[in-house]
Amino acid sequence: MKKGILIGFGNVGKALAREIISIDKIKIVAVLTSKGVYKLKTNWKSDLKNLINEYPKGEKENKDLLSIINELMPDIAFITIPPSYYNGEPNLSLYNTLLDNNVNIITADKTGLALQFNYLMAKAKTKNLFFGYRATVMAGTPAIDVAKGLKGRNVKEIKAVLNATTNYILSLIENGYSIQSAIEKVKELGLVEPDPKIDIDGYDAAAKLTIILNTLGISSTIKEVNRESLLNVDEERVRRALNEGKRVKYIAYFDGNNKRISLEEIEMDSQLAKVSKNYNCVVFNVDNDTITLTGPAGPAISTAKVMITDLLEYLEK
Repeated sequence: MKKGILIGFGNVGKALAREIISIDKIKIVAVLTSKGVYKLKTNWKSDLKNLINEYPKGEKENKDLLSIINELMPDIAFITIPPSYYNGEPNLSLYNTLLDNNVNIITADKTGLALQFNYLMAKAKTKNLFFGYRATVMAGTPAIDVAKGLKGRNVKEIKAVLNATTNYILSLIENGYSIQSAIEKVKELGLVEPDPKIDIDGYDAAAKLTIILNTLGISSTIKEVNRESLLNVDEERVRRALNEGKRVKYIAYFDGNNKRISLEEIEMDSQLAKVSKNYNCVVFNVDNDTITLTGPAGPAISTAKVMITDLLEYLEK
């Protein structure tokens, strides 16, 4: 029986906890949150169910990650904490602590891989550790699996809609909202990161593009991706484009030289133009042909289920 710890207990963390309860080959020994560390006892499934229902209530301790690793000796950690793209912390330290102490990783957080993909993957490989990250890009759709399948191919261009929040904001602008009123609307609906700049200034899409590129074998960091803020949007241009048979989309782009997140007019017959709600789309131009993948990015349960896919792969290995 493998021992696991959950790091982060927001919507995704709770959804993941519900899914893990039904799996018999692993037991969760602790949940690490911003409120403290909740250690689970012998009847861990019951303890975890209670924590899901009662959090943040419950008996907790103030211990750091290294202390928990030394005390409980987990085999694997599931990471669902918020991203930290500005300086990478505390996320980068968390990844390094886990790998340095021979703990396998399954993550939905993009921070480490967006900033230090090659370094972290090399460290995991050297230690023969599993590092699952399917949930970092288009969570509910196997974009990472497709990218792995294209490694070594001649990927000439990538165009993608990778952030559902900004896509929804643009759809609101199409329907007469101003950019500011559209942002307030997505805040009311809970569709934006706690730090809205992560979505609106393109960090989220840039992180996902970076992870796709690295998975393809194209070494990249988020710092190399040029980002145009959605705040630069011309509202009239968005509405005018509809009358011209186009839609303005917030596009993640790569062509071998350029890596950017920017506003772009897309022809209406393109799959990129048709993406709506919580769906994402990525178009690979490969060997003079096109491969298009469209599917859901969320909600939390979709992300959790993809982390379970990683878990099953880990258990099989």
